Amino acid sequence: MLQSIEVPLGSRRYPICIGNASDGELALAIGGLAPAPSRAVIVDDARVEHLATQGAKGLGLDETRVFLIDIPSGEESKSILQLEHLWKRLLRCGADRKAIVVAV
Repeated sequence: MLQSIEVPLGSRRYPICIGNASDGELALAIGGLAPAPSRAVIVDDARVEHLATQGAKGLGLDETRVFLIDIPSGEESKSILQLEHLWKRLLRCGADRKAIVVAV
Protein backbone atom coordinates (compact mmCIF):
# COMPACT_ATOMS: atom_id res chain seq x y z
CA MET A 1 0.00 0.00 0.00
CA LEU A 2 1.30 3.45 -0.91
CA GLN A 3 0.73 6.58 1.13
CA SER A 4 0.95 9.95 -0.60
CA ILE A 5 2.38 13.02 1.13
CA GLU A 6 2.09 16.47 -0.43
CA VAL A 7 5.24 18.63 -0.33
CA PRO A 8 4.31 22.34 -0.50
CA LEU A 9 6.65 24.64 -2.43
CA GLY A 10 5.08 28.08 -2.24
CA SER A 11 2.56 28.35 -5.06
CA ARG A 12 3.02 24.74 -6.16
CA ARG A 13 3.29 21.31 -4.56
CA TYR A 14 4.23 17.80 -5.48
CA PRO A 15 3.43 14.37 -4.01
CA ILE A 16 5.82 11.80 -2.60
CA CYS A 17 4.54 8.23 -2.32
CA ILE A 18 5.90 6.02 0.44
CA GLY A 19 5.20 2.37 1.17
CA ASN A 20 5.14 -1.13 -0.24
CA ALA A 21 3.59 -1.59 -3.66
CA SER A 22 3.03 -4.35 -6.14
CA ASP A 23 4.03 -3.75 -9.76
CA GLY A 24 0.45 -2.83 -10.63
CA GLU A 25 0.13 -0.41 -7.72
CA LEU A 26 3.40 1.25 -8.70
CA ALA A 27 2.26 1.69 -12.29
CA LEU A 28 -1.10 3.11 -11.15
CA ALA A 29 0.54 5.52 -8.71
CA ILE A 30 2.99 6.76 -11.31
CA GLY A 31 0.26 7.06 -13.92
CA GLY A 32 -1.78 9.19 -11.54
CA LEU A 33 1.14 11.41 -10.55
CA ALA A 34 2.90 11.73 -13.86
CA PRO A 35 0.64 10.64 -16.72
CA ALA A 36 3.29 11.22 -19.39
CA PRO A 37 6.77 10.92 -17.84
CA SER A 38 9.69 11.49 -20.19
CA ARG A 39 11.71 8.83 -18.38
CA ALA A 40 11.51 6.66 -15.30
CA VAL A 41 14.64 6.27 -13.21
CA ILE A 42 14.64 3.61 -10.49
CA VAL A 43 17.34 3.95 -7.83
CA ASP A 44 18.18 0.85 -5.82
CA ASP A 45 20.93 -0.96 -3.98
CA ALA A 46 22.09 -4.55 -4.38
CA ARG A 47 19.78 -5.83 -1.63
CA VAL A 48 16.62 -4.78 -3.50
CA GLU A 49 17.79 -4.91 -7.11
CA HIS A 50 15.32 -7.72 -7.91
CA LEU A 51 12.44 -5.51 -6.73
CA ALA A 52 13.66 -2.61 -8.87
CA THR A 53 13.84 -4.86 -11.93
CA GLN A 54 10.29 -6.10 -11.31
CA GLY A 55 9.10 -2.53 -10.71
CA ALA A 56 10.66 -1.36 -13.97
CA LYS A 57 8.71 -4.00 -15.89
CA GLY A 58 5.49 -2.97 -14.18
CA LEU A 59 5.69 0.70 -15.14
CA GLY A 60 4.18 0.21 -18.55
CA LEU A 61 6.80 2.42 -20.24
CA ASP A 62 8.92 1.62 -23.27
CA GLU A 63 12.17 -0.05 -22.12
CA THR A 64 14.22 2.71 -23.72
CA ARG A 65 12.69 5.20 -21.24
CA VAL A 66 13.30 3.19 -18.04
CA PHE A 67 16.69 3.29 -16.33
CA LEU A 68 18.02 1.50 -13.26
CA ILE A 69 20.68 3.16 -11.15
CA ASP A 70 22.38 0.96 -8.56
CA ILE A 71 24.01 2.52 -5.54
CA PRO A 72 26.15 0.75 -2.94
CA SER A 73 24.39 -0.61 0.15
CA GLY A 74 25.14 0.78 3.58
CA GLU A 75 25.89 4.01 5.37
CA GLU A 76 29.03 4.78 3.37
CA SER A 77 26.88 5.41 0.31
CA LYS A 78 25.07 8.25 2.08
CA SER A 79 27.55 10.90 1.05
CA ILE A 80 27.93 13.99 -1.10
CA LEU A 81 30.23 12.02 -3.41
CA GLN A 82 27.54 9.37 -3.97
CA LEU A 83 24.98 12.13 -4.57
CA GLU A 84 27.28 13.62 -7.21
CA HIS A 85 27.51 10.20 -8.91
CA LEU A 86 23.71 9.95 -8.82
CA TRP A 87 23.28 13.40 -10.40
CA LYS A 88 25.72 12.48 -13.19
CA ARG A 89 23.89 9.22 -13.86
CA LEU A 90 20.57 11.09 -14.00
CA LEU A 91 22.04 13.43 -16.59
CA ARG A 92 23.36 10.51 -18.67
CA CYS A 93 19.87 8.94 -18.55
CA GLY A 94 18.44 12.14 -19.98
CA ALA A 95 16.36 12.88 -16.89
CA ASP A 96 14.50 16.18 -17.14
CA ARG A 97 11.69 17.96 -15.28
CA LYS A 98 9.16 15.44 -16.59
CA ALA A 99 11.16 12.40 -15.49
CA ILE A 100 10.10 10.44 -12.44
CA VAL A 101 12.52 9.03 -9.89
CA VAL A 102 11.54 5.95 -7.90
CA ALA A 103 13.67 4.89 -4.93
CA VAL A 104 13.45 1.21 -4.02
